[in-house]
Amino acid sequence: MIHRATPGTWFAEASLFSETYHCDAVAQQNGSVLIIDKTAVLKGLQEHDFAKGYCKILSVQVQLTRQMREILAIRSAKDRVYAGVVAGLLVGTVIDFAATVSLTHEATYRALRELVAEGKVLNPQRGIYQLHHL
Repeated sequence: MIHRATPGTWFAEASLFSETYHCDAVAQQNGSVLIIDKTAVLKGLQEHDFAKGYCKILSVQVQLTRQMREILAIRSAKDRVYAGVVAGLLVGTVIDFAATVSLTHEATYRALRELVAEGKVLNPQRGIYQLHHL
């Protein structure tokens, strides 16, 4: 996996300047995808505000992709889970979060329990975990 598209993000943008480009996606839950015509995007890039906005979106996505690559490179499950919590990736269920950080949900729950015991993460109610701001 190279990119995890989330609501409001783009994917397959590399195909914009390519005659042919292979990109596929797998939906992990129900959702919708807005398909934007390539020629409309290329035309929009000629307009300053559109071009600037599009470049900003892409630069943020590159930053997030780099951040994810760094998090996924962490070997320790506890350290990876902590990095994911610090990065604000723990939205939705713990099972969704586990998939985001490429761990089993069992390893993720174990790591969260350890982080709660260490006082780094709070567990105010079942299924809810938050970064403990020291």
